[in-house]
Amino acid sequence: MRKIVQTMLLGLSLLLLPGCWDNKELNDLALMLGNGVDLDENGVYVLSSQFALSTAAQTGANPQTQSFFTESSNGDTISKAFDNMQSKITRQTSRGQRRSIIFGEKMAKKGIKNIMDLSTRNPETPLRTEILIVKNGTAQSLLRSTTPYDSQTQREYYKLHQIKSEVPDLTLMNLLKAVNSESMGGTIIPAMEALVERSNKKGENNKRNTFRYAGAAVLNNNLKLVGFLNNDEAGDTRWILRRPQKQSITSFIDKGKGYITADINKMKTKITTTFGEKISIHLQLSGSMVIRENNTLFNLLKTDNISIIEQALEKEQEARINKLIKKTQTKFKTDIFNFGDTIFRDHPKKWKRLQKDWITEFPRLDVDVKVKLQIKRFGLTGGAVQLKQKELLD
Repeated sequence: MRKIVQTMLLGLSLLLLPGCWDNKELNDLALMLGNGVDLDENGVYVLSSQFALSTAAQTGANPQTQSFFTESSNGDTISKAFDNMQSKITRQTSRGQRRSIIFGEKMAKKGIKNIMDLSTRNPETPLRTEILIVKNGTAQSLLRSTTPYDSQTQREYYKLHQIKSEVPDLTLMNLLKAVNSESMGGTIIPAMEALVERSNKKGENNKRNTFRYAGAAVLNNNLKLVGFLNNDEAGDTRWILRRPQKQSITSFIDKGKGYITADINKMKTKITTTFGEKISIHLQLSGSMVIRENNTLFNLLKTDNISIIEQALEKEQEARINKLIKKTQTKFKTDIFNFGDTIFRDHPKKWKRLQKDWITEFPRLDVDVKVKLQIKRFGLTGGAVQLKQKELLD
């Protein structure tokens, strides 16, 4: 009797293990690597998607065959464009592997706020996603471009973003954080720009489209594109925003009669505010430097020379930051530095009165910038090796 009961219980337990009833075979999926959104001349959305091609799908093909393909479709909404795209693809599209969302400049100028709902509502969409804006171009052209490594271009451009600036995975979350914050400010998004390179290989098209990292696009609080920052300006902005990144500075040292280049790391930011007739922002930036190139007459083994270089680079960096802030106040009129968020945290009662007028208040801010840089390393030699000892300044 006991054995019969055990057998019955075992049989009933099998009913709880029906197997993978909702499984999806990998061979039945079209793995999406990136999406791009553009506007055509009629104001209709143009959706482009890059899909990975498996090795099996390329069997017997030319070795130079791309490891991806790009498909496009139109629609009055992004959802409709997705449906139209699915009707042309023989496998079920999967957004679980998507790394990037790209917007063309025309689309970004109209505004991407309404598009973000689809990018966050679908549970299949990862929040750790890179966002890019194509300067003077379309998202479709970037997705169809190739790289010298004959790999999926979206993965290659992801690596480029990783090398040149902040953590790519956080771009979407930074965007959502900025647009939902109390600061009423804007945000910056990495920008890419098309280049035309000439190929020297026989039998190959003389021109090959590639893209380069081109700084950052500036979006206002309504997520509309209002302009672009170059690489130095984008790096300085991320420094103010306390976002981890790589930054360098080059300056001509008059006394040393040459240029010097340094990498800046361990960057810190402190922002305070004071109130009087006008609101004043006090911005203090600090960091450590490693000398990368020294074409001055200075012998870096002398502490006095180190002090002269530090002061010159501090002055250069302060001028860069002041010029950047003035540009955002007069040209963009957008608080991309989250100064409003600082006032909200430190002076919530004052911010309550300022918030509704912050768009007009931000361009009138007085911003005081102080930069403190310290050289920690300068390499294996004190002076430039091409100079004789008597040519160096002590």
